[in-house]
Amino acid sequence: MKTVLLHFIGCLFTLTTFSQGATYIESVQNCANVTKRIIDQEFSDEQRQKLEDSPEKLSKVNYVLSASYEYAPDQMIVSSQKMLFDIRQFEHLRKETTRVTVYDEVTGLSVILKSNFEIEKAFASIENLASIAQK
Repeated sequence: MKTVLLHFIGCLFTLTTFSQGATYIESVQNCANVTKRIIDQEFSDEQRQKLEDSPEKLSKVNYVLSASYEYAPDQMIVSSQKMLFDIRQFEHLRKETTRVTVYDEVTGLSVILKSNFEIEKAFASIENLASIAQK
């Protein structure tokens, strides 16, 4: 019975987490394409291995690089534009509790940055999933 209850709670956390865009990732290969591109281009082999050794940290990196923003509505978006977008150049513009819209000159896209509060909520969900996965 305890196992069934834990499984139910795990499913509930998973549903909540997916609705926030946060997922638990155990391998770089399972990350979003933009995350894989940035890790491949910018991270040393040692840094990549540290991420692989810490699924919770990898999940948080994946969230920030691929899900901590949304593309503004009413614009035509091609997958190649999404692959070129790099959130790291806009991190300093995030607000604590409100979303901010920025324009990326490289991709020509308007992007809505999620608030720091939203990111903290997603990180808490990832931490919950990590604790469940470790049991």
